[in-house]
Amino acid sequence: MKINLDKVHKLHANKMGVTFLDKDEEDIDYIEKQINLLFHNTILIFNNFELNLFLDEVEDLIVNNTAGINKYSQYYKSIILETPIYQLRYVVSYNDLLLIEDLIKGTIFQIELSGFLKEILQ
Repeated sequence: MKINLDKVHKLHANKMGVTFLDKDEEDIDYIEKQINLLFHNTILIFNNFELNLFLDEVEDLIVNNTAGINKYSQYYKSIILETPIYQLRYVVSYNDLLLIEDLIKGTIFQIELSGFLKEILQ
């Protein structure tokens, strides 16, 4: 399947991946949006609640894995990242976790900012 870039609205991107909405989802309430998170050659589709659960997992792993991190170990893929999808886990590095956190936080910021601006302009 090929992603048609004319039919998506990019929310945030970094070295790890990109998040986007289908153009049909742009006017849907923030809670109901289906957010596409593309990283590690996988597209995960989350609603707002699931995206925040995933962010919580990422932040917990960052906090719990800071001890013993040095300039070499931060690139070893030795951390198991659970997703809100029970059967799906990723093996990532500490550096990957930081990029995933940025991707998710940037996405949430963009969606909330967009909703805030729509309220003001109405």
